Amino acid sequence: MFRLSDLSTRSRRGAALFGLLSLVAVSCTFPDGTTDVVANCGPTTAPKMVAVIGDSIAKGVQYTRPDGSVVGEGGQAQEFCLFNAAAPFAWRSVIRAVGGQDVGYYLADGAFTEVYSSSASAVFVILGTNDIGTVNIKGIPFETIESNATQAAAKLQGHCVVWAGQNEQWDTYVGGRLYKTAAQAARYNADLRQLAATNSNFHYADYDALVRNNATFRAALQADGLKIHPSTEAGQVALAQWEAFLVHSYCGI
Repeated sequence: MFRLSDLSTRSRRGAALFGLLSLVAVSCTFPDGTTDVVANCGPTTAPKMVAVIGDSIAKGVQYTRPDGSVVGEGGQAQEFCLFNAAAPFAWRSVIRAVGGQDVGYYLADGAFTEVYSSSASAVFVILGTNDIGTVNIKGIPFETIESNATQAAAKLQGHCVVWAGQNEQWDTYVGGRLYKTAAQAARYNADLRQLAATNSNFHYADYDALVRNNATFRAALQADGLKIHPSTEAGQVALAQWEAFLVHSYCGI
């Protein structure tokens, strides 16, 4: 049986070392000028493709290593690419990730519709933090972001969808203002679980359990000033391992 522990750092580095991975950045400019697709990567002959739709967590934020060296933005996208391209998967990845954006943004720019029409074998969604943020910062009704998630799920019918939930372990503040409460995260997660219960192609990924149970990942979040983004290499590796394992387990690719 394939296990999460089988996805070692060694296999990830081996994918890059032996030429299984070709990381090519592709930019798609939308009317507002935002770069949406941050990576199109993987073996050129890969029969399977995974679409990732996310925010700054999926892209990866800048962080500083213990030795003082700085890792720029985009590290998480590269980790997704490396793990998805590594054995035993050898998947291509198309990663759409815009910092600060939410499900409503991707509904408006047509991303979910484009993915529906694509050859993606699986879709990994890691969104929701900024959706909840709009409730607290902009006064958007919670029911609106719940409706957006339901609409997005409907647009992805026919594809295997793995949707990462929210961290319920602590409240989140941005710029000194409350951005997301643990209770709101739990409510959003309950909504995602309900979507999984009523849609056979939709699978809930328990992000809160990852935070609770993976000390390396939890420490990476706590290293971030906002406690939102994994801000160590080990933390970004842990998230990429988790994504690849769940896509393989739920979608059978």
